[in-house]
Amino acid sequence: MSTSSPGPTWASFLDSQSRLPSWEHSFIARNFRLEERLVDDRWESYATYDAMQHHPTHGEWLGSHSRYLADKISRSHLSSTLPTTIDPADPDRCPETFAVGTSFFEYDGSLHLIRIEDVGSFARLIRKSPADVMAAATQWLSAPHSPDAEVWRDFVADRNSLSAIRPMFAALLEDVEKVFDAPGWPDKIRDVLGLLHLNPGATGGNIDILVFRYPVNSVIKLRGTLPDDRPLAPPTVLDMPFSTAFCPGPKGLNCGFVIDLSCGGNSPRREVIHPTSPYEAAHLWKMGTITKSVLLTDVPMARALHQAALRDETGRTDFARKTDPDLII
Repeated sequence: MSTSSPGPTWASFLDSQSRLPSWEHSFIARNFRLEERLVDDRWESYATYDAMQHHPTHGEWLGSHSRYLADKISRSHLSSTLPTTIDPADPDRCPETFAVGTSFFEYDGSLHLIRIEDVGSFARLIRKSPADVMAAATQWLSAPHSPDAEVWRDFVADRNSLSAIRPMFAALLEDVEKVFDAPGWPDKIRDVLGLLHLNPGATGGNIDILVFRYPVNSVIKLRGTLPDDRPLAPPTVLDMPFSTAFCPGPKGLNCGFVIDLSCGGNSPRREVIHPTSPYEAAHLWKMGTITKSVLLTDVPMARALHQAALRDETGRTDFARKTDPDLII
């Protein structure tokens, strides 16, 4: 972690939080200590929300963090649908993520991205019932040229109209495509992409999901960049709500890597963030239902294996040894 003026009280707070017996809180603080990819301007912006101090409680810190996200990372748009270009010099329309000192992922033009969304969240956004979303998506996937499939087109248009512009997490299809060939793929893809929030054990029931597959050239552009460039960036701790299933990568990497909740010991799979971009109806690729709960006692081991894999991948043998000494394997 590097800031222009980190301050001893902030460092002391993160150190004390890192030692908490509850990993749900300690991993958050450790991630902030691990973060190497943010420029000083981002930290200084975060500090203006009284975030970088010794908070009385974890909840107080969460409040400061949430205010920062609302004011700097989630942006509205004025048109009837998501724009195809945003101006990084316009703080009212462009998330700070993509405007201040961001290094972007270099990609091949044939790249496809994949994103998992739960039906409940999608339905709440467009103000429809989950049953209506499931019915429309099912109809589209089974008969996209039928008149009834137009309902899904309307739902996607509503989503594009109502979405805020913020960092969207996406995986590279080529890293996970084979997962979809296996029986029980919804549970498996949740695990390999580290989607801890999609946990039936926490929600009290199965979770229906939508799988969106889309080409990189459908991602919103940044004004002033080359015509074919799309802003795919590595995620950082200042680009999302607190997440215990996230671990920042070492400096120098132009993408992130997901934590495999299955503890499968696979090579790290890449993830990127990009501004919320318009979906097309045809970007819906699959539907499924997550039925298996995450074994929460395995989360620390998943983090340990992830960090070990990153040390091997990058040659950074020192990575996370100071922040996570109890997880060294």
